Amino acid sequence: LKLQFLYLIDRALPVTMGAETEAAPSAPAAPANAPAPLAKLITLTYNGPVPYPHPAVTAPTPDEQYEQYMKEQADREAKREAELAAEKEKEKSAGGGMFGKLKLAAKVVGSKVQSAGTQFHGTVEQKVRTELREKEQAKWKASFPEQSNAVFVCSYDCKVMHGGAQVSGVMSLSSTHLNFKGLGACESIPLASVLSIQRCVVLPTVHGGPPYILPVPAEHVIPECLQLFTTSRQIYQFLDFPTAQVQYTAQLTSSINGNAFERAYNFIDHTWRAATPVPSPSGEYQPPSH
Repeated sequence: LKLQFLYLIDRALPVTMGAETEAAPSAPAAPANAPAPLAKLITLTYNGPVPYPHPAVTAPTPDEQYEQYMKEQADREAKREAELAAEKEKEKSAGGGMFGKLKLAAKVVGSKVQSAGTQFHGTVEQKVRTELREKEQAKWKASFPEQSNAVFVCSYDCKVMHGGAQVSGVMSLSSTHLNFKGLGACESIPLASVLSIQRCVVLPTVHGGPPYILPVPAEHVIPECLQLFTTSRQIYQFLDFPTAQVQYTAQLTSSINGNAFERAYNFIDHTWRAATPVPSPSGEYQPPSH
């Protein structure tokens, strides 16, 4: 097996490319028109303790950020309506003249226009978000029906390392598993089996070889890849999170922070810690970095 190295916490952690399992007894031939079975991901494997998990993400999830944004919009609308009603009552009790009535009428019209614009914007945004989520959830259910008792969280386009090559597909997250389905490969990782999730950077290599992936070397370096270390001594590597969908939804609202990678990591960290103790009591970890 070809030996590779990932440099973690100032020391080398030896890893090897996972080998495919031995062939199982031959099964009955599939129909000629049946789709080819998807392979499990061929990952790196590791020996020794794993990197200590990062501190928990404290920012609300993207869904919670959106809910908070909508609540703030509703509160502002209610405040504006209350102020307008109070001004109407004041004008009525004061018995203002024609100028006062015209001024109040202008405010009423302006408030209605602003309210209609806000409601229209919110309705369109909610409709787009709902349609996207329903489509993503339907794909997850079709791809991973065994997780029918779990709750769908989110999905993101990305790539994963598979036998030294980058494979494009969709990473979907449920309350119990982190999943990937792409070109010729499919994997479902129980969150309870994840010992550590590391934010990493990706460096190109000569002659178009596999990228060199290493942990973020300093706080001011922007991460772009996730490494998952599991109890089965596998290292799953997710990278290249496109920003097209985030850029599209940003045209609707700026209420959600971060790019696609940051949002995905936020969701994963919250869901992982809700599913299992972090760090794992049975895990073997390197000392925390300072």
